[in-house]
Amino acid sequence: MSSDAVGAGVSASARRAWRAMVDHPLPWLFPTLLALAVFQLYPMVEAIRLSFTNASLVSDQSRYVGLAQYARLVADPEFYAMLRVTGIFAFSSVVLHVLLGLLLALAIDYGVRRGLAGHLTTRVSVLLAWIIPGIIIGLVWKVLLIESQFGAVNHFLGMLDVGPIPFRSNPTLALVSTVVAGTWRGTAFSMIMIYGGLQRIPQRLYEAARVDGAGRVARFRHVTLPQLQSVLFVTTVLVTIYALNTFDLIFALTGGGPGHRLTTPDRVRDRLGGIPSLSKLTLVDASVWLVYAVAVGFFVFPVLWVVSVSLRPPGELFSYPFRLLPAEVSTVAYRRVFREGMVLWLANSTLVTVLSVGGIVAVATPAAYAFSRFEFRGRRKLLGLVLLFQMISPVIIIVPLYSVMSTLGLVRSRIGLVLLYVGIQTPFSIWLLKGYFDTVPVELDYAARIDGCNRLQTLRHVLLRPVAPGIAVVCIFNTVLTWSEFVLAYTVIGTESELYTISIGIYNFQNQFGSDWRAIAAASVVGMLPLIAVFVVLQRYFVKGLVEGSFKGQ
Repeated sequence: MSSDAVGAGVSASARRAWRAMVDHPLPWLFPTLLALAVFQLYPMVEAIRLSFTNASLVSDQSRYVGLAQYARLVADPEFYAMLRVTGIFAFSSVVLHVLLGLLLALAIDYGVRRGLAGHLTTRVSVLLAWIIPGIIIGLVWKVLLIESQFGAVNHFLGMLDVGPIPFRSNPTLALVSTVVAGTWRGTAFSMIMIYGGLQRIPQRLYEAARVDGAGRVARFRHVTLPQLQSVLFVTTVLVTIYALNTFDLIFALTGGGPGHRLTTPDRVRDRLGGIPSLSKLTLVDASVWLVYAVAVGFFVFPVLWVVSVSLRPPGELFSYPFRLLPAEVSTVAYRRVFREGMVLWLANSTLVTVLSVGGIVAVATPAAYAFSRFEFRGRRKLLGLVLLFQMISPVIIIVPLYSVMSTLGLVRSRIGLVLLYVGIQTPFSIWLLKGYFDTVPVELDYAARIDGCNRLQTLRHVLLRPVAPGIAVVCIFNTVLTWSEFVLAYTVIGTESELYTISIGIYNFQNQFGSDWRAIAAASVVGMLPLIAVFVVLQRYFVKGLVEGSFKGQ
């Protein structure tokens, strides 16, 4: 047999092996399963094992003690106090996030359909609060809630002869302050999810209800709510997970608890929505505008106040009477922040974020394709198991997770942090992308296969274009999460100042300059500006992509 014949045979065998491999779901799912096994499953199992031992951070020796640790926990009054506070925080956060998100989504949807001015401004204002890193939000509200008449909130309360109120030193008020700050940050997610659901309700249902004589309330009760049922359920679950995983905001705000763009007016009107004739205004229009005004004030004022504080000269922070705009602009605080390493923190965060988002997309896209296009035994259960990992808070498994990272030599390295983010943030990205793949007709796959494409070629040349909005959403979503993340970064990076991301740098900065509110405000402003700039440019694509995919096919 000639060498050419042998080569042709080997080539044909390789092609058959390659086709057989890409026609099996395992290669598509393997990167996801490996990442989850290393960074979530093993640490969770190890955490459970450690709970039956007397292992501690100060000793290498440990032995199994059965249920002794659980008995000790049950007998500890602080455990029940912790459960009570966690329950109150989670329940209050979920209720406020979903109700305010529903109200804002309805108001923005009404404004878009009615042509009211202000809906775009409101939407952007709320979304801006969501993209700000949690550690910075904690510092923003820490500045707002200064416990004297010089604090912004206490100043306004003083105008009503109330206060000053100890918002952070009183345990009950500290919990209330944390819920309010968390609501300020998290309402945007509920709003945009519910708004996406509203866009998919067929208008013929409302028209039929009007023909039947149903008023606004009846249409909301019998059309809107039933159509939003699945959206509200998923939103509630996700918000609950978010609330239970909240750490950075609380840590920055309370330390764990008390004690311990130029345009003409016409351009603005075109972009914000038309202004109806006054003779056509209704009471609902006025009510919606009131919601817009309150929302913009609530979500924008904290950011404006922190910017104002950061630009004040020495000695003007504690000025009376209160004023939003500083009498004189000073950049002293910003110069101080940049001397402390802000440029390095921004560079590290940018590098980690870009690599992490790229890795998440590379891992989640083939997995989402597999869950959408392959039929195999246990597919639904495996997808449910993957999504279950999203509910695991990194704080719960932080000790065994650190052990895994240390064993693999990934501690105090950017690549270790990147791999960890890929393992932790992939499940939700798979869920999002699967919804987009499910909206693409399978006939496109069949046509590509007839033309001789294998599954990988079908994904690359046929399916990536229609699911591109979903990939954009995943990129934006994970950019926000990665840039903002604090707990995992602090665990992996530790005290290596040359590797500090923006969240770690700002946190350590406020520890070092805890009494210099202007410097803390300046650090917070610089930390939030990159995300704000990117999101203002891309938010329309984020909203459009989320509306076009989101829950479709789920």
